[in-house]
Amino acid sequence: MADIKLVKSVVNGTTRDLKEVAIGDTISADLISDGSTNKAYTGTEQSKLSGIATGAEVNVQPDWNQATNTEDDYIKNKPTLGTAAAKNIPTTGDASATEVVYGSDSRLTNNRNAADVSAWAKNATKPTYTQDEVTDGTTNKQYSNTEKTKLSGIESNADVTDAGNVGSSINGSTPKTSMADADKIAIIDTEASNVLKTLSWTYIKSILKTYFDTLYNKYVHPNHSGDVTSVADGAQTIAEKAVTLAKMNDLAANTIIGRVTQSTGVPEALSATNVRTIINVADGATANTKAAGSDIDTGTDDAKFLTSKALADSNRRKGISQILRFTLVDPKSAYGKDHEFCIWSKTDAAITITNIEVTCDADPTTEPTGDIKWADAFIGLGNATVINDFDTTAGVRSDSSITAGSVAAGKCIYISFDAEPDAALTQISFAITYDYD
Repeated sequence: MADIKLVKSVVNGTTRDLKEVAIGDTISADLISDGSTNKAYTGTEQSKLSGIATGAEVNVQPDWNQATNTEDDYIKNKPTLGTAAAKNIPTTGDASATEVVYGSDSRLTNNRNAADVSAWAKNATKPTYTQDEVTDGTTNKQYSNTEKTKLSGIESNADVTDAGNVGSSINGSTPKTSMADADKIAIIDTEASNVLKTLSWTYIKSILKTYFDTLYNKYVHPNHSGDVTSVADGAQTIAEKAVTLAKMNDLAANTIIGRVTQSTGVPEALSATNVRTIINVADGATANTKAAGSDIDTGTDDAKFLTSKALADSNRRKGISQILRFTLVDPKSAYGKDHEFCIWSKTDAAITITNIEVTCDADPTTEPTGDIKWADAFIGLGNATVINDFDTTAGVRSDSSITAGSVAAGKCIYISFDAEPDAALTQISFAITYDYD
């Protein structure tokens, strides 16, 4: 059996067993608690320590005046700035020829020595000079009164009066689009040493007329004869009956000369429509034409005649209630012959029955009962369908809550009795209200 070593720990002055281990076993630092002087070294502290350079110090602010080189705020290798005297700047007084002028140099102030100032500058009244006492310089020259008078007589930006400048001035002047008699044109008078002279527009016209009259005959307006006549410069007129149809402007086919534009004016080429409007007649292509339902709806063509089909197709019937009325006489005898009675053999359009009114001529002991129906045809009663019953109470029935009142176009409508009517009844009156769809 291996030897056992008892590992002790002293905590707060008390010796305690930490763990019994075999001799030669490894003891983990996690089993050792802090001592008074030495402490447990954690993994985090170990990582932090490994990241710090050997000999590292806490940052401090440097001090220019620190002279002890072992102190942390000591600055090494500071430059030696020297003194003002070492930099050729006088500490006091004026600078010498080899020194930099100091700000307090007396020569930089108004305190100049009297000996340094010329006598004339010290006088209270300074000397004055005229232009006559000033001589020409190398660059600037004296300006004489003659030259001043000459310069004042020259306009600003004046050019030399030569052919180029004169031509440029004329070309840049404002143009005029019409001549007045007083307008003038400049000329060079070759008969008077080429001096500049002017001619008025009135004079130019007169000499041109005199000149051209020697070259051309004066125009005289001729008299016209024939279809168009005139005398001298009088108005030209067209002789009566001189304009034939061949001389008129071409007309398009199916047009008539007339005028439909309001007020008096030149003739116009009229179309067939224009002519029908003038004479107030219908277009021959649509005369005596049957009206359609849409014509009745719009009311825009009065020239067409009305037909029952057009009336049936017209939307003007829609929304206007119609009533189908009939009376069955001696219903008991009629029932003995047939139980169904046709009241509309074939609907002319789709309708919807909205109300049924039934009235007997007496209060029967036995109320009449039956249905109003529709079928494909009265013969055979194919696809017979109940629209609503007409059973009475005290000989009367009024019902507007009809839910199956739709009847397509082309169907027959009839009544069908469930039982024989009471013998006391001599008449049963029906009123069926419907709308065209």
